[in-house]
Amino acid sequence: MPRINVTFNEKAYEALSKLEKKSGVSKSELLRNAIALLDYVEERKEQGEKLAIIRGNRVK
Repeated sequence: MPRINVTFNEKAYEALSKLEKKSGVSKSELLRNAIALLDYVEERKEQGEKLAIIRGNRVK
């Protein structure tokens, strides 16, 4: 599997560490999941679809 080195600012690294603790998933797996999610969203945008956040009955 290819490897890369990534430099994070403090805020991004803290968020990644927090997600690791909350999910029990490694930082590497979290990054793979984030890339897969972004790829999925971008593919849908190319097809004219939109992403929405729904809180209660309201779309944000």
